[in-house]
Amino acid sequence: MKNVLFAVLMQLMLLSAATAADLKLDGGWKFFAGDDPAFSGVGFDDSAWKVIKVPGFWKRAGFPADGIGWYRTRITLPAAADRPLQLVLEGVARCDETYFNGQLIGRTGDFSDADSNYKYLMRRYDIPPELVKAENVVAIRVFPGREIAGGGLVRPVVLRELSESEALAVTAGADAFYREPGESLVCRAEVRNRLRQPREAVLRSEVRDFSGTVLTSREWPVKLEGGGKAQFELDVKLPEVGIYTVSCTLGVNGEIQNRDETKVAVLPPENAGSRRDPRFGVAAHLNWWDRETVLQSLDLMRRAGIAAVRTGFIWNEIQPDLGDFSFVRTDLIVDEAAKRGITVLPVVSGIPAAAIAGKARNPSMPLAREADRAAFLRALFGRYCAAVPVWEFDNEPNLNKYAPEEYGATLECAIAAAAECTPKPEVIVGGLSSVNVKRPGRIAGDIYLDALYACAPGFSGVAFHPYIGWPGSNGRIAAAFLASIDSVIAVMKSHGGAPGGLRLTEYSTSVRPDQGRTELDQARFLVVTTVSGLTRGEVRGFYWYNFRNKGFHPADNEMNYGLINWDFSPRTAFVAYAVLIDRLRFLNFVGSRQFGKAVIHEFEDDSRKVLVAWTDSGIETVEFADVAGVVDLAGLPEPADGGKIEITTLPKYITIKK
Repeated sequence: MKNVLFAVLMQLMLLSAATAADLKLDGGWKFFAGDDPAFSGVGFDDSAWKVIKVPGFWKRAGFPADGIGWYRTRITLPAAADRPLQLVLEGVARCDETYFNGQLIGRTGDFSDADSNYKYLMRRYDIPPELVKAENVVAIRVFPGREIAGGGLVRPVVLRELSESEALAVTAGADAFYREPGESLVCRAEVRNRLRQPREAVLRSEVRDFSGTVLTSREWPVKLEGGGKAQFELDVKLPEVGIYTVSCTLGVNGEIQNRDETKVAVLPPENAGSRRDPRFGVAAHLNWWDRETVLQSLDLMRRAGIAAVRTGFIWNEIQPDLGDFSFVRTDLIVDEAAKRGITVLPVVSGIPAAAIAGKARNPSMPLAREADRAAFLRALFGRYCAAVPVWEFDNEPNLNKYAPEEYGATLECAIAAAAECTPKPEVIVGGLSSVNVKRPGRIAGDIYLDALYACAPGFSGVAFHPYIGWPGSNGRIAAAFLASIDSVIAVMKSHGGAPGGLRLTEYSTSVRPDQGRTELDQARFLVVTTVSGLTRGEVRGFYWYNFRNKGFHPADNEMNYGLINWDFSPRTAFVAYAVLIDRLRFLNFVGSRQFGKAVIHEFEDDSRKVLVAWTDSGIETVEFADVAGVVDLAGLPEPADGGKIEITTLPKYITIKK
């Protein structure tokens, strides 16, 4: 094994200077369920430890689910590499302390908090050059927290040889991610030299608004000794609502060596005391996170005008052994959301092992005993029915999970339990997925819903997830989105409708620059889909998935659906959603028009009229009467030019005097 690793790494070291090299560490790991500081040491004898597969959860390898576990592996390397090395852990359930040759090189998560959850966060730990030897030991201490499947190195582990540009690193930052109009912002840049040798460069920092206009910039000469770092600061005032980019670049001999950027948001002003529009919500995994993360997330939702949050209420977490109930997590979510004027939409799922009655048609999915489920739901509704008016049951049951009649039995049980409560909560069909029916076991949402009307006709409403991929142009996005939800609306109408209407409890697209999808594309997608959906009166709610990225992994769709990043910094879509909510709050759809290339959707109430306009491609100049104001997708004001507005592919909001 050592000889193979040595040969592979020697080949990697011969790559060109501009290329980083990766060595996957997916074999040769030893594991022990237990904890001892000696396990990190180079000289510790792990010969009695069992071999474990990486990536994977250790429970599935036969080890106890709870408690701390240790991983160890040995690597043979050239002792004196010219470039620095980095250990990349793509996913750890859930917290880790990582050692290289007995020295701690990185720590992520809080070992004292079982709710600390960093499972999907990619770790990048620099390995100090002085630690690298011919024979090396990597030791990783892992805390699983409340992870039901136990802990583990659940995604690949990679030893990365950094390229020349990565070796001289720059990180962009700010003293706060959210500001009010006119407030000052301190932009920060940190430059690190990961090499042994000294390096010189020129650092340029600048702040740009949504239009690309540079608000301020500055350059500094940088000279760092081997292993050295330096920090620089730049002040700027943020004048208007919008999204601002803090960009830092390192230049060497006139060429950009490395760059980094972060974003800062100025959100529309809060309307103190005004009601929130219940149509606008988000899906968020609040039940996954620690208290501080829950509160910080709810604060940002409130600040953006979001009225509702969809999150999991998991039976086997609330009542793991069919004994006493633990409502600590759900109480936190419901109570703190209410303080901020936000309504919770729970998704009830999960079955305790003691309540399993058998297997569903899909043998990997359990069925619950009806009496146990009924008792749990009576307790759940009894505690929260006054604060939580609508409940969703299970998530995407049509994705090869439950046959309609199996899922219908769950709904009937929930409907019966809800009928015993005052006030009576609404029970809605758990978010049906817009699936690819060509895959075995999957049933299209409209077909599944049609069957549910026969199995459990008493449900109040329907939840649906119109995932449409990435059609690209605005016209294709709108057409695909409406076709998806119209298929479900048609079934609802054929059965006389549903009083609770249709809620889109997940819809989204991810940010994937490697596939040509940028933050701006995501923001455009959000506005086009949401505004298009508002043209359907049956749709009662919009819940963008996800509020916050689950972690960080640039090449994973599931990590990149968020309105905000893992570190709570804003994405363009977050500001775009806040602006949409601010502009369309409680306005009703009136109609749509087309002027040349421009598509215009009209919304109004007794006092306001707002037009939302975009083109499918190109530019169209349209003249409007009585224009009171124009803002772009991110809320930045634009000139009206006597009523002549230039419409582009990026949606604009045009307020008309009434």
